[in-house]
Amino acid sequence: MDIQKELLLGVGAALVCAMVVSFIMCPLVKSFAYKIGAIDVPKDNRRMHKKPVPRLGGLAIFLGFIVSMLLFVKVDHQLQGILLGASIIVVLGVVDDMSPLRAYFKFCVQIFAALVAVALSCRLAWLAVPVIGAALIAGTGQVSRQHAWSEPSSMVDVRIIQPALPVVDAYTRANPAQRIEALFPAAFKPWPASDRPRLLLTPEGIVNVPVSRLGREAAGRLMLLQEKTEARVLFNGFRKDGPRFFNTSFVLDEGQIAYRLDKRELVPFGEYVPAGFHWFVEMIGIPMSDLTQGDAVQPLLSLGGADAGILICYENLYGSVVRSFWQSRSPDFLIVTSNLGWFGRSVLGQHLTMSRMRAMESARPLVSVSNTGMSALVNSRGEIAAMLRTDGPDAATMPLLGATGSPTPYVRLGSWPALLASLVLALCAVLVRLGTARIRAGKAKGL
Repeated sequence: MDIQKELLLGVGAALVCAMVVSFIMCPLVKSFAYKIGAIDVPKDNRRMHKKPVPRLGGLAIFLGFIVSMLLFVKVDHQLQGILLGASIIVVLGVVDDMSPLRAYFKFCVQIFAALVAVALSCRLAWLAVPVIGAALIAGTGQVSRQHAWSEPSSMVDVRIIQPALPVVDAYTRANPAQRIEALFPAAFKPWPASDRPRLLLTPEGIVNVPVSRLGREAAGRLMLLQEKTEARVLFNGFRKDGPRFFNTSFVLDEGQIAYRLDKRELVPFGEYVPAGFHWFVEMIGIPMSDLTQGDAVQPLLSLGGADAGILICYENLYGSVVRSFWQSRSPDFLIVTSNLGWFGRSVLGQHLTMSRMRAMESARPLVSVSNTGMSALVNSRGEIAAMLRTDGPDAATMPLLGATGSPTPYVRLGSWPALLASLVLALCAVLVRLGTARIRAGKAKGL
């Protein structure tokens, strides 16, 4: 009991010491951050703070940790390696906060810090294998970003309309004609003078009834939208085919529907009821649609020399859907149309991040049009080139430069290389752990 009390007192004293030192160091580190220019200035809507704030907060915590370790822990040869590696990482972070460093350079320094810990007899070999392996996988991705996987192709003038219209659910009646007319002020603004193809993008959720059941007034509004803009108009609606309904993207051109694409990946309990759960939905009386899944491979949208692959709402979660475009032909850019008003503002950034991931994987630019906020243009490297308001109505017209080139490794192979590498690393970790245990058992027996 005395040993337990002594251990608890030692751990408690170490924690209190680390907390006190960190608390004392916070104002000093804050002043230091201002002096060296380690300040984060809110330059865009992605940052939550409105005023410049100092960085280096982790430095105060690390100093508290170091002081506590030196005072209460016996620093042996193994622990020296861990502390030295951690110090290298902290110094790297301080320098990066002062002046942003390239990801490739930071990755190399992080690998060096890990090797320092291993070289100084770190005995966590079974843990080092998956950690270093994961770092190598992530580093391979960072290195691959330095390679140009595509080259510029055709250019299209794109107008994004973010109307921020109310979400229409099973309990709400909405006039499709009025919802379409709400697009007119932004849609009818003059276009840039050019001979490039025009594409007017409207988000999912504008037309809330099957297109075949649109009244004369609503259909007339759609035709007027296309005629006055002299652009191809993308809109979303429901398509009826016999007893089946599809969530479909349509493109109007020259007064008629020139293209359609059915959604392939439906949202469970939102767009369809999973097998075996119909009894539950019927029992609680939820008014829920049960849509039909579209074909896995569908034609691309052709825009006078440029081809586009369309993703509807959360289809941007599936890299497999993007890969399916290449079974038709290579797209020049991707389009994501969504209505995220159901989920609130918190998902807007997440949804855009998934779109950026799809752009990086395919090395194709992507334009995302959302009903409620954060519509954006993303380049082929996954970087946000332009973004509309994070909430509320907005619109923008911009040239979209497509990309062409051979399929990327992800488009060719999918996630299999990463999965196989993860399995190999996990197996190596198990083998190393078993080998270490066997060696220790042998030493214990005096062999």
